[in-house]
Amino acid sequence: MGLNVSSAAAKRRARALRRWTMLGGLGALLALAGMYAMLAIPGYLDYTTGQGSGAEISIMKPWVSEALFWAAVSALVACLTLCGVACYLGARTADIQTRRMNSLSRGCGVSFGSPVVFWGATTALPGLCVLAFILACGVNGFGKVFSPDWRIVDRATASDGKEYALISFRFWLAHSRILARPEADTVYRSVYRVLGENDSEQPSWASLVRPADTASNPRKRIYFAPDGLVLATAGDNECVLAFNPHSGACWTDGFIEGLSPFVLLDENTEPYADDVAAIETQVRTAGLDDAGFPHRDVLVAGRTSSNSAVRELSAEWLRVATERAQSSQPRQRRFYP
Repeated sequence: MGLNVSSAAAKRRARALRRWTMLGGLGALLALAGMYAMLAIPGYLDYTTGQGSGAEISIMKPWVSEALFWAAVSALVACLTLCGVACYLGARTADIQTRRMNSLSRGCGVSFGSPVVFWGATTALPGLCVLAFILACGVNGFGKVFSPDWRIVDRATASDGKEYALISFRFWLAHSRILARPEADTVYRSVYRVLGENDSEQPSWASLVRPADTASNPRKRIYFAPDGLVLATAGDNECVLAFNPHSGACWTDGFIEGLSPFVLLDENTEPYADDVAAIETQVRTAGLDDAGFPHRDVLVAGRTSSNSAVRELSAEWLRVATERAQSSQPRQRRFYP
């Protein structure tokens, strides 16, 4: 009779251990799922199809990476919580302190309901999950170093309803800026059609005088000229890309330097004072052939503009540049003979 009672008690303890072991194992599975999500965060989820103008760029929405990261963190927390609950309740219910491996019967061994499996599921597995989380973070960071970084700098809509986007691409030392048009937009991914790219190691650019009423937004990087040109800037007034929606032509590295600094101004537009001051300093101090220095022909054309401010600025800058060109070496006078 005593043997039967002892056997029944052992079975109940084994069932209890089995139940709490399953709970601890469930926590470990949640953590492993979180680790897998962590490994999906790096930039290789973004990709391109084709090259140059007309290529497609597919970029994951920023919230996807954030959601995957917090899913991994939540899974690890859930794992530790479940394993802690299983460890505490399992230890109390099964009275495992009195059940050592040397006191187990041969029939019990290291079966599913044994203390060895229980402790492995509720203590060893959570520890391994913590190490796996640290490893996943390391792999994630390493993957980002060797994966391209795509960022949407700005998006804007023209008066004709067409939307444009300025995309920044970085990979190690390479850095390029891409003007594109959105093709498709889903909950988790956006697809863009490339219009032009400025990918020089030392990109050329043209100085712009922006309208006073549109330069107040420090994050604005896409501007629309009165004649329909779409302009993308890298800094405050450094134009690196210009797209003509009528002809489909895009001015990028090299060609962009011939752009007039007054292209955004119509006959009644007031120029932005900070841009005027910046170009004024550049005209007086920078090299005549440096990127951003206004070309002579655009300043000559600016003297006949219908905007009085443009006429005055063009005449003044042309005078200063001409005087500097006459006193400089011939090799420094490519645009000011």
